[in-house]
Amino acid sequence: MYRAFDLRITKEELETVIENNSTERLRLWKNLGWQSKQEFDYEYKELLKDYLNNGVLNGTELIEKVFKKSNYDIFLSYSHNDEDLVYTIAGMLMDQFELKVFVDVFYWGSADDLLKEIDDLKCRHVNGTYNYEKRNLTTSHVHAMLTAAIMQLMDLSEVVMFVNTEHSVPVLETTLSGKKEYTFSPWIYEEILLTNLLREKEWFIHRLTYANECYRYEEKDFEIAYELPKNNMIDLNVQILKEWTRINWRLNKCKNQKLCTVEDLEVLKYEKNHPLNILYKIVEEKLGLCFGL
Repeated sequence: MYRAFDLRITKEELETVIENNSTERLRLWKNLGWQSKQEFDYEYKELLKDYLNNGVLNGTELIEKVFKKSNYDIFLSYSHNDEDLVYTIAGMLMDQFELKVFVDVFYWGSADDLLKEIDDLKCRHVNGTYNYEKRNLTTSHVHAMLTAAIMQLMDLSEVVMFVNTEHSVPVLETTLSGKKEYTFSPWIYEEILLTNLLREKEWFIHRLTYANECYRYEEKDFEIAYELPKNNMIDLNVQILKEWTRINWRLNKCKNQKLCTVEDLEVLKYEKNHPLNILYKIVEEKLGLCFGL
């Protein structure tokens, strides 16, 4: 991981990122994000068939093959209640910037399917009920495998982007509020914590590697809140997304025509930059940070 961003955005704000054909474009973005999930689900289910028919499950092999490692430009962390919003964000990043995006629900949903398959095979009684002790054990194994896979995937991603909304970071009672932020999701807490613990690798290292190569919540009797350790996350908002999209659009426009307007010339300094480097430069200028580019 090179940088982690705290993206505060609503569906209404996302609609303002582009000026023309926004409704049509949003539909396209959402479909792109959803299609990525469908492709992942199909590949995952085909792999899973090969692992559940033997007497002993190979946990290491499951992590490597089912929850397989890959290099992504951006890892999106979010609440499952924001699924439509996040698929749209993922589609925007793919469509506008040609970035490779991973949405964490790909793994969380796969883990639920895997757990159900193992429980049906190993923990189910003849009468249809489940063995409580065995189910606790299988849950521990699957969650351990999932944590290992998520950690490796975040480490291989250049950017981790947390979609900060009222669903992922709810407003709590006065005793837990103030300047600190909390989440009810242990998975979001884990992913944000990992951004503080993972090794920091320069952006060009990620691209060299590149060249070589939902958890569902039900109503509960009680809830546990986790304070989010966002010390190293950089604030990201719709204004920065707009600027990033505007510069990228003008660069593409200049590439396709011989003459550029004076307004277009201002973005030519970004001409040979990777889309993420453009984002880093905008953040430097807007927030006064230093990325060492």
